[in-house]
Amino acid sequence: MYIAVDAEDPVDCLVAQAMTEKFKGVAIVRQAPGLYLFSGKSAAVTAEDNHLRVRVGSSLFDFADFMTQVKARVDREEAQSDSVQVALEDAVQASAGDQSKAKKKKRKTSKKPKSVDLDLDMDTDDATDQTRF
Repeated sequence: MYIAVDAEDPVDCLVAQAMTEKFKGVAIVRQAPGLYLFSGKSAAVTAEDNHLRVRVGSSLFDFADFMTQVKARVDREEAQSDSVQVALEDAVQASAGDQSKAKKKKRKTSKKPKSVDLDLDMDTDDATDQTRF
């Protein structure tokens, strides 16, 4: 639910009316007069003949169309986060059951090659030995 911050601003009043009537559940923040943040998407909103228009980048949308897209994106992100959370819970339960039954495996350690001692002090070195030709 969004409540108009500035009761004298017609854009803010129309946005508040549209948000409470049709688009509940979408996070909205008023950043400046005419500039809003809809669930992480910044947009400029203008009122033309009591009709809201939304400008995102160089595109101009009807407010209802824009909010439908935002709502669909929010629903899609919630569905993805729910499926990820279920998958993580399943993985945690599976790993908890596997640890009690399975023996720990020893990791193979690879032999590291000996490090090369670099001579960084080249004051006494022959310059011809340092070239790579």
